[in-house]
Amino acid sequence: MSQTKSEFALALNQICAERGIDPKIVIESIKQALLAALKRD
Repeated sequence: MSQTKSEFALALNQICAERGIDPKIVIESIKQALLAALKRD
């Protein structure tokens, strides 16, 4: 599982660097989307 986390972190950081986005903002957006999806069920 830690390899999966590392791969996700690397991909996230690469995408954020390419687009000039703060990774913390992306992670917060993902959290909010997951919470919204859970509330719909």
